[in-house]
Amino acid sequence: MLIIAVPVVMALMLAGCSPNSPKSEPAAKSEPAVDTLSAAQVIERVAQTYAQCKTYTDTGTHTSVMTSKSGEETEVLQFSTAMVRHSRSRVLKERLVHDQFRFEYSEKGKPGRVVWKSGQEVKVSMAAPPEANQSLALALAFFTGISDGTAHTIPALLMPSEVTGIKLTDIRKPVRGEDQSIDGRNCFSIQGKLPEGRTTIWIDQESFLVRRIEQSYPLVEGVTVAERTDYQPVINQDVAAKRLEYNPPK
Repeated sequence: MLIIAVPVVMALMLAGCSPNSPKSEPAAKSEPAVDTLSAAQVIERVAQTYAQCKTYTDTGTHTSVMTSKSGEETEVLQFSTAMVRHSRSRVLKERLVHDQFRFEYSEKGKPGRVVWKSGQEVKVSMAAPPEANQSLALALAFFTGISDGTAHTIPALLMPSEVTGIKLTDIRKPVRGEDQSIDGRNCFSIQGKLPEGRTTIWIDQESFLVRRIEQSYPLVEGVTVAERTDYQPVINQDVAAKRLEYNPPK
C-alpha cells in the first residue's frame, strides 16, 4: 500500500496540490481595461450608470454659436438638475418620501424656468398647456426646445422608461476618438450621429458620466450652428433638500 501511495502523492504535488488541499476557486472576472472598451461598450455603460444611480445632480452651461455671413451670434444658457429615487415610496420620520426631480435653466436677462416632480405631482414655472403639468415627460417635452435640448438630454438617461424620445445613447455608428482630459478628468471621446447632426460626447472614464457634448449642423443655407454643453455631474451622493424644492426663481 505504501509503494502505491508514494507515487500518487508525488504526482499530486507535481500538479500543484496535495491530497488534502481544497479545490481552488476560479479567478473572478475583472472589468475590461478602459483602453480596450469599444464605443458601443462605453455607451452601454453610460446607459446603465444613469438608469441605475440612486441620486444625481449637475450644473452646466450650454453655448450656441450661430455663424452666418454677417458674423457670429452667441447664446449661453445655464442649467441644473437634481434627482433622488427610491425603490418605492416609503415613510420616513412620519412623512411619505417619493422619488423627486427638479430641472432649472436660465438665460441672461430672462427669468429662470423650472420643471419639478415629487411622486406623481408635476409643476412647471411658466405659462404652458395644461397637459404640461400632467406628467414629467410632457413637461420636459414642452421645455426641450426652449432650453436647447438640455431639459431632455440627461433626464432621458436618468428615467428612460418615463422620458420618451431619442436619447444620447441612441447615437448611431459610434466610434472612439482621441481621449481627452476635461476639468482634470480623463474622458472617452465618442463620435457618431444624432438627428441634430454630427455629435461628439466626452464621457468620464471612471464614472461613465457625460462631461461634454458638442454638435454642429446647418440651420439654413449659409448659416451653421455649433453647440457645446458642459456638465459637472455627481451621482450617489446626498442631495440637499433645497435642491429638490420647487421654488421657481422670480
